[in-house]
Amino acid sequence: MKNYDGFLEMILDEHIDHTCEDEKDLIDACRSSMTRDEIKGLITNVFNGAIDTTSTTIVWAMSEIVKNTRVLQKLQDEIRSCSQGKSQLDESDIANMAYLMHVIKETLRMQAPPPMLITRE
Repeated sequence: MKNYDGFLEMILDEHIDHTCEDEKDLIDACRSSMTRDEIKGLITNVFNGAIDTTSTTIVWAMSEIVKNTRVLQKLQDEIRSCSQGKSQLDESDIANMAYLMHVIKETLRMQAPPPMLITRE
């Protein structure tokens, strides 16, 4: 935990040292009304929220795919088609996977991750 706190301190220090008057962001908005510890807590919540919603969405997608063999087969066929001659797929291959994108969008429609809530005082 000490290393993580040091990492957050480094983020804050670098941000403060390189702040541009024309480019304000969430940390700039928080600096006037929050302590460093409160800002570090907010950054942690944002990181955790992104990780948690992504992993939850993947679990739901896998659950729905396994329950529907037609979808599973069609998705496997698309992946195999895109991976011919390759040992592994990379990010650029996603553009050629229309069915995968439909599966992801349908998963998000059926099992939308909860919105991020920011508390106010």
